[in-house]
Amino acid sequence: MGTALYEEQDYSEREMWGLCAFLDWVFTLPNELTLQFDDFVKEYEEAKKMRYVTTWERRGFNEGVELGILQKSREDITDILEVRFQQVPKTLEQKLDSFDDTSWLSQLHKKAVLVGSLEEFEQLIEK
Repeated sequence: MGTALYEEQDYSEREMWGLCAFLDWVFTLPNELTLQFDDFVKEYEEAKKMRYVTTWERRGFNEGVELGILQKSREDITDILEVRFQQVPKTLEQKLDSFDDTSWLSQLHKKAVLVGSLEEFEQLIEK
């Protein structure tokens, strides 16, 4: 048992262990509830260790994740085109970099695998 539970109530670790042992002896829980209780204790202790993350930090993190996903999608498309056609023109890479719609990039990823030529792919992204 972590320190969060006994520090919060000003109990020593020994007192908290004694209390838990007593409760465990008095209350016999079904296996499923025992597992749920163990999970609750773990989550509670982890939550007490973590500092609060502000709305701005969460928003910044989410935006960073989104930018990372977009960049990875663009790179994957370029990699596929390079494997298939050896060289991808810089102008095509720049066009891909301008897209910020993950579902469109996902469609382009699939099309990059199946398209017959770079010219055909370029026509697809012009639409």
